[in-house]
Amino acid sequence: MPFGFILNGNDRARSPTEWVRSACEHVDLIERALGGPPPSAVFASWERYPTRMLPTTSDSTFTGVLKWYLDRRKR
Repeated sequence: MPFGFILNGNDRARSPTEWVRSACEHVDLIERALGGPPPSAVFASWERYPTRMLPTTSDSTFTGVLKWYLDRRKR
């Protein structure tokens, strides 16, 4: 049975950029432990950050994390 992870940032982040950076670090940790990406990944935040969804080109937005993740899959 396939499994997945809910990926999020650090709940102690002090800015949207810090939250995004920690979310990316969490992805790296999980993928290294698994030896690759999980079959399913969900990004979520119940915390204060990130505060904006757009633009996708920003390193401080929720869709910025999603774009970073999908770009990794292409490589």
